[in-house]
Amino acid sequence: MSPPDASAPSSRSLFKRMLQGSGLYTIAFVGQRMASLILLPITTRFLTPSDYGIGDLVEQISGVMGILLGLYYSSALGYFYFKAESDEERRSVVWTSLLGAGLIGALASALCLPLAGTASRLVFGSDMAVGYLWIAFLLFGPGFFLEALFSWVRVADRQGMYVVGSLFRVAITVLGMVMLVAVFRLRVWGVLWTSAAAILLTALL
Repeated sequence: MSPPDASAPSSRSLFKRMLQGSGLYTIAFVGQRMASLILLPITTRFLTPSDYGIGDLVEQISGVMGILLGLYYSSALGYFYFKAESDEERRSVVWTSLLGAGLIGALASALCLPLAGTASRLVFGSDMAVGYLWIAFLLFGPGFFLEALFSWVRVADRQGMYVVGSLFRVAITVLGMVMLVAVFRLRVWGVLWTSAAAILLTALL
């Protein structure tokens, strides 16, 4: 009978790590829900039902197009990351995932931007949403890249970095909504510019 592996973690230490990890990820999840509650008075007071409808349709269009054009490309990172046999290979996998996600996002933007007018007329019956869709489509590049960054952070088990990034994005969202929607009354534009700032600044962080 072979001796037990001395490097294997005990059940107690493993359970402790699981509790710690789930607790940290819960902080990020709760922070997002708390932000929704904080913003509820602002969105219900300064956005009209029409604004809600326009914003939701723009989000649905960009969301569906993003999924079809490779938003979750970086979801495969975990498989290749843990299949790699050295740190050098893992670094190669991570950089391939990050750069690939950014490139796919940029190509998705290039494909979708010329279709903004067609999509607006098809869904809204006019060109009223072309500008909104341009912003949404232009965010594909940094948005895909940010999704890859968060995938890497989760796979590499960098719990603190994940929580900091998530809460930072929440803070930018709350601040942007307060300033652009409540103070400057930019309505749908304020929501879109807030989303852009949250994605870009979190990726830079």
